[in-house]
Amino acid sequence: MESLIDLIYSEFEREGYKSSDGLLWKHNTYIDYWVVFYVENDYDLYDIQQFVLKKTAEIRAPEPEMEKNTSLLIVNKVEKGKVNQERIIADENNVYYFKKYVLQYTEDEWEYIKGLFSDGSTPVSNLLMRTDLFEKVKNDKDCPESLLYKIAHKLPFAALSVSKKEYDIPNDLQMTDELAAALRWVDDIPMWEGKSPRDRDIADVANMVKRLVGNEIAESHEDRKD
Repeated sequence: MESLIDLIYSEFEREGYKSSDGLLWKHNTYIDYWVVFYVENDYDLYDIQQFVLKKTAEIRAPEPEMEKNTSLLIVNKVEKGKVNQERIIADENNVYYFKKYVLQYTEDEWEYIKGLFSDGSTPVSNLLMRTDLFEKVKNDKDCPESLLYKIAHKLPFAALSVSKKEYDIPNDLQMTDELAAALRWVDDIPMWEGKSPRDRDIADVANMVKRLVGNEIAESHEDRKD
C-alpha cells in the first residue's frame, strides 16, 4: 500500500462501495454516496465543492435521493506542523452542499503506520482493537498512531467490525412478561450493518420507539401525556 488514499479506497471497497474514477463512490446495496477528494497543502473549500457539483451533475439528475445522501471526504496531506484543527472544524461545519469530513495528515504520519497495511488486507477496524496501539494514542494523542483513529473518525463505517446478534430468550430464563416483550421489540429495531444510518433512518427508529411506548401506555390505561 503506497499511499493513504490507497488505504481509503480499499476501506470503501471492503464496505461494499464501488467507483469508476476514485472520486464518486456508491454503495452496492444502500442509497449512500461518498465523494473522495485528495488535495495537498492549502485548498479552497468553495472551489472543491463547485468542482464536485459540476463533476457529478449528470449523475445526480436521474437520482434525486443522491442530493441528501452524499458525503464529501477531503483527504488533505499537509506539511509537518501544519495540521489545523480549527480549519477542519470550520470546514466540516459548513452547511452548504454536502456533509463534509476533512482528514488532514502528514507524510511522516503515513510513513510511520503504513507498514501495518503492507499487504492491503488488514482493515482499519482490526488495528483499532489492538491494545498496544490504543495505549500509545491514549498516552500521546499526537503520536503517529493517532492517524488510525482519525481515519476511523472520518469513515464511520470503518470504525468497528461489529454486527447485531439476534437474542433468543432461553426457556429457563426467568423474567417478567413486560421485560420479555421489551426484549422482543428491541430486537425488531432495524440493523445497519455495513453502512452509516441516515437521519431518516434514525428518525424512523425514534418514531417506532415512540409508537411502541405509546401503545404500552394505552394498553395499561395510564393517563400520561409526556
